[in-house]
Amino acid sequence: MSRCMEIAVLAVALVFCAAGCRKSGPESPDANETAGRQLQKKATKTLQATANLLAQQKDQLVQGSKEQLDKLQQQFDQWRQEAGFEDERARQKASELSQSFESALGEARAALEKAKDAGADTWQDIKPTVGTAVQKAQKAYEDFTSFVKATAREIQQTEETQTVEE
Repeated sequence: MSRCMEIAVLAVALVFCAAGCRKSGPESPDANETAGRQLQKKATKTLQATANLLAQQKDQLVQGSKEQLDKLQQQFDQWRQEAGFEDERARQKASELSQSFESALGEARAALEKAKDAGADTWQDIKPTVGTAVQKAQKAYEDFTSFVKATAREIQQTEETQTVEE
């Protein structure tokens, strides 16, 4: 159970305890009914506030993750355009890493869509999936950029070696 839900349950329990601990003379049935309604209203407000907080957190996480994925996509496209591989093996490896990134990005976007439409009850179950999917896309991006950087260093070293030999 999430921390927010625990707080909400505790708040509802405290409201029930406070309502049950009042000491007063015999009450008429109307007074008991009025107290019950007040208690129900307070519990409903507490639960609604908790649901609103969870919905707000979900929306913020989904929006932040979407922005992160959009930025990764944009940066990835720039890296891919700038990376020119003459070696067939390097081109093939870059293609594999590109496909891995595109796949991870698609999974992350699908997880975000599912999370966006999730209710408060299913959000807690989906939340870890979203985080994992976004991390997987980030890792695939980093793998691609690391490969491009390493290949560029190798090319530069080869060119420097050839220049020194001449």
